[in-house]
Amino acid sequence: MDNPIPNPTPAPAAPPSAAPPAPPAVTMPVLYRSATVLNREVHAGLRLARQSDFRFAQGTNSVPALLSEFEALAAYCPIGFGRDADGRFFPVAVLGFADGENLFVGQGGQWLAPYVPAWIRRYPFMLAATTRPGETGYLLLADLEAPHFAAADGTPLFAGEGPDAIMGQAIDFCLRVEQELAATRAFAAALAEANVLVEARDGDARAAVSFWTVDPDRVADLPAETLVAWRSSGALRGALRVVASNRRWRGLAALRV
Repeated sequence: MDNPIPNPTPAPAAPPSAAPPAPPAVTMPVLYRSATVLNREVHAGLRLARQSDFRFAQGTNSVPALLSEFEALAAYCPIGFGRDADGRFFPVAVLGFADGENLFVGQGGQWLAPYVPAWIRRYPFMLAATTRPGETGYLLLADLEAPHFAAADGTPLFAGEGPDAIMGQAIDFCLRVEQELAATRAFAAALAEANVLVEARDGDARAAVSFWTVDPDRVADLPAETLVAWRSSGALRGALRVVASNRRWRGLAALRV
């Protein structure tokens, strides 16, 4: 049994009439409504059905984009940058203009593009760093409200062992996404530090949404040593693919017709 750390200065008790403090708000990642740590004993009966119906994603107009998938994404949608609560930038695949609008999900739930973003393919799974004292690594979580778990004829989640089992595949893919997320965060931080990101408002369809984009003129004006470093790290290629993806804004607007 763990020994609690004593508090040398106990907080005064609240008056009997005082309402208990509200718990801190929990902000779930895009698409996720809940996140439960998966356990073989607790979730032994859980079944997973492979999804070809993407209506679970129809309520989001953007999802985080990984640097490694910029080329595939730029072939059909714009890549913009959003900002988190701390003001940090992160690239996103722009899928619609209005909140709750995803123009790449058809009426029958089909995905209307040749490539599905990794963030959507990872769902309903995700990883979270373990908080157990003395341990490092990740825990596998899932949104148990996802339609992937609604089918009675799905494959048992904990059937089989090894990398070919469902759990093994989920863990492997989530780990790869986590690695890519780290590289993408570093990429976004480098662009922000170099001050090459600008609000995407220039009188065309981009004015309808609140995203940031790469200013090619600012990139061209960067010091030579920065450009050499970016070329070596892949940041320059990523920045130019964001610029190239700006041609997709008008195509995105055409999907609203």
